[in-house]
Amino acid sequence: MHNPVFSFWDFSETIPESAVAFGASAPEDIPSATWHLDLPLDQQAASQVLEAYSYQAQASVQIIEDLPERIDNLVTRVQAANASGVSFSTIEQSDLPLEEADLLDSLFEIDRMETQVSFGLEEKLPKDWQAPYQQFQSTAARVLRSISHLAWVETSQAGRLIGRTSVGWAGDMETLYAIALLPQQLDLHRHSLEIALVARHALIRAFTATVATASRLSLLLATPGGALLSLPAVWKYVNQMLSEVEKYKAVTAR
Repeated sequence: MHNPVFSFWDFSETIPESAVAFGASAPEDIPSATWHLDLPLDQQAASQVLEAYSYQAQASVQIIEDLPERIDNLVTRVQAANASGVSFSTIEQSDLPLEEADLLDSLFEIDRMETQVSFGLEEKLPKDWQAPYQQFQSTAARVLRSISHLAWVETSQAGRLIGRTSVGWAGDMETLYAIALLPQQLDLHRHSLEIALVARHALIRAFTATVATASRLSLLLATPGGALLSLPAVWKYVNQMLSEVEKYKAVTAR
């Protein structure tokens, strides 16, 4: 995903190097997900970085929350056009946002597919859709690991680990801090933890919103398995929206 706040979550299967920073951990205590944010040494600069990421995380959640209304408007438009005998290919798109116009083009392409969808979904997709589909599958695995296993939220300052919070699958948390920290450094980790949890929530919502949107759009498709076939197009659409946080900021500031 192109939104920067998601990049701090690492869902690799390998043991993070930071595992030794606060002492050895038993194998069952090694997390499947680790958030690591390294902040500048200057306190004011560190605070400014956190404020920027906090906005991006909160805006990402809001963008995802707005998706159902945008999709409902698109579905209503297409259904009205179909009732008038207008097909996907001739629906006027000049007044549509670019993201919706691209999604509509994808739906038109899906609707021309005549093959029955089965287990070979990925092979049946156009080549330029296979990468988004693989990314969606990867995100699904990441989401499952992020909510079903232990996660660590780590904050560093100029490369020095200052705090780590373990987040259990039920939301229980335990925090360890480096020794001799200043009060403002404790605040840095607390703020980083807040952003990490919002970003994880946004990631989960992005995944569920993609599935829900694909299901909603399948009502417009005659192609069997339309909901599955539309997943890559919808995932691309959701990513387009999340990559435009600054554009969203400008619109909401009016």
